[in-house]
Amino acid sequence: KIYESMDPEEAALRIEQMKENLALDLLASIKGKKAAAVLAGVSPPKAARLSEGLRRHREIKLQERAETKPSK
Repeated sequence: KIYESMDPEEAALRIEQMKENLALDLLASIKGKKAAAVLAGVSPPKAARLSEGLRRHREIKLQERAETKPSK
């Protein structure tokens, strides 16, 4: 919630300096448009790596939901 309430440019400056695993955890918890605005302020190489990580993170979450969904 802290990073989601920050100005995207300020959040990007901080995320730029973080280890990627922590940055991914934070970005995954931020709503899509806000996360996109934060990523726009991160260096292109790091933004690309974080975007790939976010895609994998979301795929894993979808798979986990499908596995825990009760059968009919």
